[in-house]
Amino acid sequence: CQSLLDSIHINVIPLPVPTVSGNTLICGVGNSTTLTATGGTFYQWSTGDSVASITVTPLVTTTYTVTVSDLNLCASLPFAVTVTVDNFPSSVVNASGPTTFCGGDSVILSAAGGNHYLWSNGDTTQNITVTQSGTYIVTVTNASGCSSSSASTPVVVTVNPVPPPIIISGGSTVFCLGDSVQLFASPGATYLWSNGAITSSIWALLTGNYSVVVTNAFGCSSTSANVTITNLPSPSLVLFPNGVIDACKGQPLILTATGTGNILWSTGETTSTITVVPTTDTVYSATISNGICTSLGDSVVVNMIGNGLNADFSFTPQTGFDPLDVTFTDLSVNATGWQWDFGDSLGYNFQNPGTHTYDNSGTFTITLIVTDIFGCTDTARKMIVIDPKSRIIVPNVFTPNDDGYNDVLRIDSRHLSDLHFAIFTRWGEKIYEQDQIRPEWNGRTSSGTEVSPGSYFYIIHATGTDGTIIDTKGVITLIR
Repeated sequence: CQSLLDSIHINVIPLPVPTVSGNTLICGVGNSTTLTATGGTFYQWSTGDSVASITVTPLVTTTYTVTVSDLNLCASLPFAVTVTVDNFPSSVVNASGPTTFCGGDSVILSAAGGNHYLWSNGDTTQNITVTQSGTYIVTVTNASGCSSSSASTPVVVTVNPVPPPIIISGGSTVFCLGDSVQLFASPGATYLWSNGAITSSIWALLTGNYSVVVTNAFGCSSTSANVTITNLPSPSLVLFPNGVIDACKGQPLILTATGTGNILWSTGETTSTITVVPTTDTVYSATISNGICTSLGDSVVVNMIGNGLNADFSFTPQTGFDPLDVTFTDLSVNATGWQWDFGDSLGYNFQNPGTHTYDNSGTFTITLIVTDIFGCTDTARKMIVIDPKSRIIVPNVFTPNDDGYNDVLRIDSRHLSDLHFAIFTRWGEKIYEQDQIRPEWNGRTSSGTEVSPGSYFYIIHATGTDGTIIDTKGVITLIR
């Protein structure tokens, strides 16, 4: 027999695939998290719960499983999810030193117990160096991702200002010996100067560098830059002569000041040597300055000596033509010595020289220097004008024989503005002429012909410098 064939259709349904969502990290024991399963219709947790979402509060890290079934009651394989339980990391901040300090200093703030750090100033290092005032908080995160903040115990850093130390001078820092300058420190609570003073200002007397340490109310200190004080010595001055000296009234006296610097005399002069002519008892003084310091100065007292010496004289005539004889008479008072100078010679050294002859014209200064019993001198000067007198001198013989003696006839003239000279024979023939102030004749005609020995006539027409017309004539003898 043969059986009948039959068939069965089997439908294979895939198993549901569960997923679980929720926070799998709990920071701090006693906290809870909600786990939610999806991917099916029915749920069965290892906790015994048969709902999709469960809230768990594990004390330690715990693994939870869930089985998901669909409407066909097909069940998934158990799906495991681990909830990690970890403690909050410490967020205590430690300071390396005082958190209140002066500008320019710093403090190191440190945190520990984490893998990641975030400070309130944005830094992410475990340690930070703080130089500015402020409130500092750190958030510490450990390897599990748990974080804690020090917000409840922030670190307050106070940076106090440092005083700006400045020295203000009450005057020039370069001054002369015996002077001083006051130095002022910028405001503060206490002061300590380089010379040991503890006041807010000092008087600087000596050359050197001065500085000050200024401390404010916060106890912060700083040191100023140096101020250099220069105390210059006064320049020295020596006068020559100095002290008390005797001098003749009206006599020049040379005073000399020696020193390095600018000299100023009581007369207003600024040269090192001056010439004074005191007529009464006089004190002359001088000071010297180097541009900053001026010496106390020096002086010389000049006492007048003498008995009223006065030089004077007269002369007559007061003027005339040369040559002129002039008589001089001494009129000096209290003189015991005389020295005459007539302007054309040294003159004489006795009281009344009598008559002196001026051979030439011109203006002459007559000087009489007299001396008294003290050795003082006085001088009188007067002028005399000798007018020029026109004159012509003609030799009457000459010998043009080329022996080197008296070969040329030379006309001597004085004070002429022009002169015409002409030579004639005995018969009136003009053989030679010349227009010169001092003409000459060599015994030849104007054409150069030698003339014979004998007598010749000359005629001269001239004009003096004073305008006088002079006409003269005479005879010249020529001998060969």
